[in-house]
Amino acid sequence: IECNPRCHSAICTLEGHQNLSAIFTDPDFDPDLDPIVTSRAHVFRYWIMDQIFLMLGFWEPKNCFKLSFRQVLRGGDAILCGDDPMPFLAMYLLQITSLLLLELFEGTPWLKIDFCIGKIVKEGGD
Repeated sequence: IECNPRCHSAICTLEGHQNLSAIFTDPDFDPDLDPIVTSRAHVFRYWIMDQIFLMLGFWEPKNCFKLSFRQVLRGGDAILCGDDPMPFLAMYLLQITSLLLLELFEGTPWLKIDFCIGKIVKEGGD
């Protein structure tokens, strides 16, 4: 059983909902009185590099969705935001690059890059 104090990655599907912050921070929030927080089914959220690697065949879509090019165009990256691109740039240019370099220096085999949680997936787990 995993127990950690973080939101699930699916939280990105709720971006922009008027009650999103209230469900976490407002002790008086009442889902019976206020609109229920739900995702928009027609909007796709994804990690662009994950989709690119899937499309190029670097790994199989075992536990993830491989979106079509049309679906990618209808959605948006889970990290990239127009008014603050730094988390997106830091993730792809710094964090993932440094993790790959560490794996290269250590020479340990790995299976894939999990862009959602920002780590290198290895056989048998961490």
